[in-house]
Amino acid sequence: MNHQHIRLLCSMPRAVAIAASLLIIPVFNPQAFAQAADAPAKAEKTTTLTAVVGGQSVNKVAPRGQARFNEFREIPEGAVFEFGQFIWSPKDSPLYLAFTAVDVAQKDQGYFLYFADPSKFRFKASFDQFLRQYSTGSKTLWSGVGTGRLTLDNAFRQGAEDRAGSPAQPFAVPELVAYMQAAMAAARPFDIVSDRKDVKGNLEFDLGRSLVVGLTGRYELRGGTKPLGFGTYIRRQGLAGTPGTGAGNFWRETVEARGSELVEPIDYKTTEMGATLTWSKKGHSIAGGWFGSRFRNDITALYFDNPFEGSPGRASASLFDPRADQEPSSPNGNNALRGLYDRSAVQLAPNNDYDRIFANLSFRLPAKTRVTAVLARATMKQDDPFMPYAESDQIVSSQANQPVILARNAALPRSSLNGKMETTQADLKLSSRPSDGLSLRAGYRHYGLDDQRPHIVFPGFSSSGDSYFRAGIGQRDAAGNRILTNEVGGYTRQRLNAGAAYKFGSWSLDGEYAGTEWKYDARQVDKTRDHSFKGTLRVSTDNANASVFARTSRRDFDGTYAVGLETSGVRAYDVWKRDRTEVGGEADLSIGDHITLAFGGSLWKDEYPGAVTGFTYGWGLQDTSSGSVFGGLTYVRGEREVSAWAGYEQYDFNSLQVTKSSLAADYNPANRWTRGSKDDLYWIGLEGSSPLGKKGRVRADINYQKFVGDWTTANLGTPDINSAVAYPFPESSDSTLTARLSLSWEFSEKATFEARYMVEPYRLDDFTIDFMQPYMQGLIQETRSSAVDVGPMNVSRFLFLDSRYTSYTAHVLSAFVHLRF
Repeated sequence: MNHQHIRLLCSMPRAVAIAASLLIIPVFNPQAFAQAADAPAKAEKTTTLTAVVGGQSVNKVAPRGQARFNEFREIPEGAVFEFGQFIWSPKDSPLYLAFTAVDVAQKDQGYFLYFADPSKFRFKASFDQFLRQYSTGSKTLWSGVGTGRLTLDNAFRQGAEDRAGSPAQPFAVPELVAYMQAAMAAARPFDIVSDRKDVKGNLEFDLGRSLVVGLTGRYELRGGTKPLGFGTYIRRQGLAGTPGTGAGNFWRETVEARGSELVEPIDYKTTEMGATLTWSKKGHSIAGGWFGSRFRNDITALYFDNPFEGSPGRASASLFDPRADQEPSSPNGNNALRGLYDRSAVQLAPNNDYDRIFANLSFRLPAKTRVTAVLARATMKQDDPFMPYAESDQIVSSQANQPVILARNAALPRSSLNGKMETTQADLKLSSRPSDGLSLRAGYRHYGLDDQRPHIVFPGFSSSGDSYFRAGIGQRDAAGNRILTNEVGGYTRQRLNAGAAYKFGSWSLDGEYAGTEWKYDARQVDKTRDHSFKGTLRVSTDNANASVFARTSRRDFDGTYAVGLETSGVRAYDVWKRDRTEVGGEADLSIGDHITLAFGGSLWKDEYPGAVTGFTYGWGLQDTSSGSVFGGLTYVRGEREVSAWAGYEQYDFNSLQVTKSSLAADYNPANRWTRGSKDDLYWIGLEGSSPLGKKGRVRADINYQKFVGDWTTANLGTPDINSAVAYPFPESSDSTLTARLSLSWEFSEKATFEARYMVEPYRLDDFTIDFMQPYMQGLIQETRSSAVDVGPMNVSRFLFLDSRYTSYTAHVLSAFVHLRF
């Protein structure tokens, strides 16, 4: 077994057992299994049976560490049926049947079936179960986890408002902090986990005369829960009289950046079907067919009691009239944090349908030339009902010449989207080899998206931080009035590429040009073009293989650049100017008869120059880059092998932000600030394998990986009262050390015993996870009775879901028997 195989198998603990079974089992995954099963077995036996069974002991990992330890897997305690395979291939019959099972009865189990008469039919089927643990031992103050409604107890709400303290207090008073922490501590722990079951089938019939019909099907169920981030900038503008006029000052004028982590219920069903008819003969083929997908979600909206101050409260006995009353009473009688537990809602994945018809052609031409073509047409539909403008009974709609009503009762322009999109794809590829040293290739792709959704003009929207209905945002109609509409915009993309490769001796040179053009129906620009050039140099000798490449590309747009919904001048990075540079290389060198050295690296950088016309600064994504280096060494002598490797990867992201200022000046450059992140990843490993006598073998590996992330923010000007203020975020990091040892002994041709041990210490230092108990955020200022009356506001911030995971150390001791019959 070479070091590449070992490294793959050691990527997760359960694969360690399969690594040992590979000595006696030819396949263990569905892809390799299908390839091996396509050809009849050559063995004399008509039936073989292989099994890997045993038991293992796992130390008691702390409840909060279980989520990280078993995030995508299950490492069970007790009896384990890790691998089984049954193969039946009668000596005098073309029939071939194979059945493989992995991790039987576990939450990450898999089963694979192949049955065929190669000259008549081939049938493949599989069942897979996948586990995703987001958190274990979580706590929340919400009731209704796993449903579409998360609620907070009224008595708890009243108690929190009674202890809220003064709204001018920068942080929550000690009485409120203690109250919240005690409530969280008393909550019952639960797990946030999702489970996915996937059934697939594929059947091929040979109809004769080079015709094959294929039928495919897939059914997937996904249930459970997962965390859902939900956040918004809560804004209260300078108001007096009717909201939205911009006159005067509002008592609580500020911008509040707040977020929440919800528990999203999962109840998905996906059904996929397909049929294909293929003709192939003498290197030519023609295929056509249909593919369809149906996605269904039984819970398409999540309603929740907003744990932050969603809106100023209103007196329970009166209807809030924004023309007469800017500051109504809180429904629970305490005005300190009005409407602290207001209702909110968020849309979840809607039901949708997808259908695609296609035709594929491939023809072999003279002079070692081949042409292939693809033509496809697809339709996507979605008609989920629209939700009300607001769930809260404290947000009102005040439209011109209309009575003031609750926003949740305001009439929608449509009951649902009734959305439809159609795509058209056409591909043409040509490849040729006019001589042994020269090869040519060219291709053309057309992709069109026809957006047939209706154009809808909304009367406004409800802002989470306000008690009134906003008429619109940055968009304006022909008369200059603020409006809010959905953007209906398809596009057409065309791509042309051409390349050539020439080989001379042990050297080869490859070059390629690619040009892509996008034409948009409704974007910031009408058209963009991207031109890319790539060159690759390779060398291959008896002792060395090496390659280096370089790519440069430039994207630009035609005409003027129109800003999007907001008037901030933020550049949409996908349709803005961009210069991209990529370089890289890798090499394998043989040193003597037993040593192989491998190393390489890459560098990638994107530059986004300039600002939108009319703006001084280029708001949005700035220059980004990433790079990596790696190296490895392998020593092989006889049946002994040792490998070592190390690497480093870095990613740098930067953006320039600006916060909203006032109704008169949407964005003030004084409020600009930078936001950046830098991620560093280090890894190092060592593994080895050696025989023990004539019947034994020892394997061992140790892998260490560390991630370090740093967030940086800085105010570039003197911010006014409505600006975000830079915060010195602490560095976050995590590291994982995994060490494994396996000892195996072959007692007979039919039985091998194996013992394994794994230790895995994981260490976490991350303020975004470790401190997900209720906590406070930094100080923000607000305008009170006048523009010059500026003071601190209460910025108490509480997370009603504590789903952090923690550091852990895991020990797994296993014993298995490999049986062959």
